[in-house]
This record gives sequence, structure tokens and C-alpha cells, in this order.
Amino acid sequence: MAHLRQANSEINQALAVERRQTEEAQRQHELEDNRAEVRNALYGDFLTETPYAAISSMGSRRVQVDRYKGLLPEERARLKHEQLQQLEEDRRRQQLQRQEHERWEQKTLAQARLGVLKDRQQGRTERQLREQLAQENQRLAMEQQKKREMFDKHVYTNVPSEAFFSQFNTSTR
Repeated sequence: MAHLRQANSEINQALAVERRQTEEAQRQHELEDNRAEVRNALYGDFLTETPYAAISSMGSRRVQVDRYKGLLPEERARLKHEQLQQLEEDRRRQQLQRQEHERWEQKTLAQARLGVLKDRQQGRTERQLREQLAQENQRLAMEQQKKREMFDKHVYTNVPSEAFFSQFNTSTR
């Protein structure tokens, strides 16, 4: 019986050693799997920020949407260049608009000045015409006054008599 116990004890020890070795092997295998998973996560295309991972094998213009990580440096540079060109174009357009606005303002001011000058000239001309008309009217009034005085003095001095008026309506004809 002691022999049986010892054999049983040796078998149990062998099983325990085997179980420990198996558990250690499983732990080592699991540790390696975990390390590989972490390594793949760190250096794989899924978590990296490399935009080259999204380039399709069908051409550089095509992108694999599920792997897209952003613009390529060349695309960023091209986009930045286009934005700068657009900004410069906007500045030029705004400058041209300002210049055009200033030209219109100057034209408007020049037209307003010209209008004021023409109004003043027209006012002077009208004033001169009124003065000339007043002088002409005054001259004509003086002439008329002189004629009236002359007629009163020389022409209307002979007052017609009753005989002059009696000669009218004396015949049927």
C-alpha cells in the first residue's frame, strides 16, 4: 500500500508539473498574442496617421474610404497653394472694386461741381438778360413818354370843332 501511495504521489506530482508547464505555456502564448496585438495596433495601418494607407491599388487618385486618414502632404501643399491664390485673387478683386468706386466717386464729384458751375453761369446769364430787358423796357418807356409828350405838345394841339363832327352822317352814302 505504501507503494501505491508513492506511485500515486509521483503521478500527482507529474500531473502538477505538467499542468504548471501547460499553464506557463498558455501564459507565454497569451503574452505573445497580446504583445503582437499591441504591436499591430501601434504600427498597423488602422491606428496610424499615415495617409498613404488609404491609397487604392487601383490608382493614386482613388482612395479607400475605410482607411482614409487625411490628405497627403502633396495634396495639402496643393490645397494651401490654391487657397493662397484665391486669397490673392480676392485681394486683387477688392482692390479693383475700391479703385472703381473711387473713380465713380471722383466722376460724381466732378459732375456735381460742373452742375454747380453751370447753375451759377445760368444764374448770371439770366440776371444779365433781366437787366438788359429792364434797361430795354426803361428805354422804351422813355421813348414812349417822349412821343406822348411830343404828340401832346405838337399833334394834339388842334382840337376839332363842332363843324368837323357835323359833317359826318349827312348823306346816305
